[in-house]
Amino acid sequence: LEEITIPETITVKDFTSSKTLATKTVTLHILNKKTFANKKVIFMGDSLTASRAQLYPAEIQHNLSNGGIISLGTRLGAKTNNQIGDTYGEGYNGAYTKKFLQNSTIEGSTPNPFYNPSTQYFDMNYYMTNNGFDKVDCIMINLGANMLGNGNAVTELKELIRCIRLYSTDVPIIVSMAVGISGQDGWRDNGTMTSLTMQRHWRNQLKSYITGFDNEQLSK
Repeated sequence: LEEITIPETITVKDFTSSKTLATKTVTLHILNKKTFANKKVIFMGDSLTASRAQLYPAEIQHNLSNGGIISLGTRLGAKTNNQIGDTYGEGYNGAYTKKFLQNSTIEGSTPNPFYNPSTQYFDMNYYMTNNGFDKVDCIMINLGANMLGNGNAVTELKELIRCIRLYSTDVPIIVSMAVGISGQDGWRDNGTMTSLTMQRHWRNQLKSYITGFDNEQLSK
């Protein structure tokens, strides 16, 4: 099959007013089917990555890649209906970037596996050595839902990436867009912020992610 390249324009609009909030032109590459073998991925994130929340790491490993992608992590995840084998990751309920960077515990009393007690900071080399991991082929960061309204979200994510780059300047790092907190009606009051406030925080964070990263190659 021939590989196809298609230019696409993505527009984000306010649901109520239809006002355009952001526009971005991207290039969609439709490639021939590729197979993976023994590609090791670390999924880092909050409750969307945690073992008993969303199961996207398991879907990627066992259903989309047919086991070609192997998840690394210290936490054993829940299983999908058709899953054969285990899925591991680094998803923690209530987590946000600063917790990964400088907290010795990350979910209640659960130890932060990236925390080096000697430096009292995030240390990817310490994490890999301490857990007996020989290599990682990709790191996926899915953080943001617990940082809505945090004006330092992009700065803190870049600091996390800088620390990972001290371990490897070559490993691909994927930063997932922040996911807004919502119910079946689209947006909901989470008990501390109204729906409209949360929408505003999410839109601002979405724009800051696009501006702050934009396929940027962050070096050591």
